[in-house]
Amino acid sequence: MPFTPFHLLAITPIKAVAKKKFSWTVFALVNVLIDIEPIGYFLITLSPEHHFFHTIIGATLIAILTALYGKSLCEGAIKIWNAEMKTSWLLADTKISSMAAWSGALIGAWTHLFLDSFMHDDIKPLSPFTDSNVLLGTLPIPTLHTICVSLGFIGLLAMLVLKSQSSSSIKPNQRRVKKNKI
Repeated sequence: MPFTPFHLLAITPIKAVAKKKFSWTVFALVNVLIDIEPIGYFLITLSPEHHFFHTIIGATLIAILTALYGKSLCEGAIKIWNAEMKTSWLLADTKISSMAAWSGALIGAWTHLFLDSFMHDDIKPLSPFTDSNVLLGTLPIPTLHTICVSLGFIGLLAMLVLKSQSSSSIKPNQRRVKKNKI
């Protein structure tokens, strides 16, 4: 697998442009949950094997469970994050919409499977329909990692640009306080 942080970086451009319609937190959770499988195999057998949760059916099942039950867990994690942050620009919205949870979970699961399919010879992404993996070896691993990191930088840059545009688009005369009518 591109180590899970690489998965997390690759999706930042989507978060930048679909801020309220995509939950990066749910996306991160589904990626971690999918990788519990090879981590578990590694702890037991010293071989990080990819089986059911690295198939389209397994990854989709994890996505469904994460969208349904992980949303409140992620909202709680964001509240803790916000309580610990000392600077306001790092604060995150604590409410995750259903659409954001579902898009984060499904995009997370499917991109995880897609990225891992390039580099692991034990992944059968379309199992049980076929045991072939046509993506395996089509992209050198260093190139895959470079793409993930580059997407991360592009996404972070886009977030900064969009944030600065939205804060600079508020003109001083739009910040007037409404007077109470007596």
